[in-house]
Amino acid sequence: MKTILVYTTMLLLLVSTAMSAQTSTERKTMSEGVYEAIVIQIPDLDKKTVGDLWADFTKDFYDVRSKYNRKTKEYFGDDAEIAGIGQGNTVDIYASVEEKGNGSELSVWFDLGAAYLSARDHSDRHLEAEKMLLRFGLEAAKEKIRIDVKDQEKALDRLMGDLKKL
Repeated sequence: MKTILVYTTMLLLLVSTAMSAQTSTERKTMSEGVYEAIVIQIPDLDKKTVGDLWADFTKDFYDVRSKYNRKTKEYFGDDAEIAGIGQGNTVDIYASVEEKGNGSELSVWFDLGAAYLSARDHSDRHLEAEKMLLRFGLEAAKEKIRIDVKDQEKALDRLMGDLKKL
């Protein structure tokens, strides 16, 4: 009975977190200059966790290895084949993660080759890029739930140990 309650609570938390994820578009500075970035807020996860999740996400879903560059403090994914964004061409993906409040902020730039992705010039591609980041937001919410469940299981184990001692 307790496990059903825990899983139901976690499912509701996941759905509410995923629904609150929104992207925005901002002109931000990156290693290549100032370009339009798609930005998503990731609540309750630190910078390192979000960065690791981004690298895993691009590898798992788009078969792109995103490497972290310490000098520029950015993740770089080379020659990504994302049909909805590249439309037959490869795309380079730049991403940076910053601490914001109790969570993190992920900014992503897409280099289409001749230009960087912008909402004004590439509205259909921009929509696909936003969908990609919302999908990442869902993966981040799932990771947050996994971390919470793991913490609760540790707390339960400690309590069970205390109960045995009594």
